[in-house]
Amino acid sequence: MNDIFRPQDKTEVPSIGGKGLNLLRLQRNHSVPDWVALSSTALERALSHNQLDEPIAEMLIELTSDNAADIAEKIQSLILEAALPDDLIAELTRTIETQFKTDFVSVRSSSADEDSAEHSFAGIHESYLFIKGADSIIDHIRKVWASGYQERALSYRKSNALTLHPVPMAVIIQRMVDAKTSGVVFTADPNTQNPYTMIISALYGLGEGLVSAGLDADHIEYDKRSGEYTQHTAEKKTRFVFNADTGEGLQEVPVETPLQNTPALSDEQIQQLAQTAVAIEREY
Repeated sequence: MNDIFRPQDKTEVPSIGGKGLNLLRLQRNHSVPDWVALSSTALERALSHNQLDEPIAEMLIELTSDNAADIAEKIQSLILEAALPDDLIAELTRTIETQFKTDFVSVRSSSADEDSAEHSFAGIHESYLFIKGADSIIDHIRKVWASGYQERALSYRKSNALTLHPVPMAVIIQRMVDAKTSGVVFTADPNTQNPYTMIISALYGLGEGLVSAGLDADHIEYDKRSGEYTQHTAEKKTRFVFNADTGEGLQEVPVETPLQNTPALSDEQIQQLAQTAVAIEREY
């Protein structure tokens, strides 16, 4: 069974989750870092291979707000210790060595029911950055799978009447970009709902500093009609970068003093970013 989807193969698209489908759509007209997806059937096969389906289902029948943390911990431990089928390990290893060689990748969650109009799992499922080598990537695939059963994820699923098991979790393996600047763009102001105002948040280093660590970021309000913008430049004291000490993952380091109060994006970059964002908005 082929559990790995490669966009370049142009085969039938399996269950690759919300992130996977959006990447597939974006790369039609935009530059997207090289990626492959491990379909959600791989998790189902791994659970079946380790005879974990029934034990996990039985634990989840008893799930309440009082015991969610304990049940989540037990299920995650089972998944983290699960052996993958030999053919899946062989296919993953072959794909990783062929497509990424010794380059760093991110290992990202991509649930079938995340990033939809009705539900958002932002900050609930895990993604891991600057990972390389088949063994480490496979270990982090298990961690992504397990994150679908952590306490917050299970509580969110139960409160929204979503399936608790099996979690429809695909995994995206994508070439890392060692970004000097990262950020988030909203093509309509999320606070005022103004469709003509684009909001750009930007800081130095990797985007985890903004989306997970809550570091201060530059705030730009861009008028899509005139191309003019106003900017509040934040004091950016630290940034997240590759952890050279451990050889994978991230570390928080100081931003050089002269750059701390300097905009993370140039005027040219802001204009290019805005044009790209508007093009994506139109395509959607």
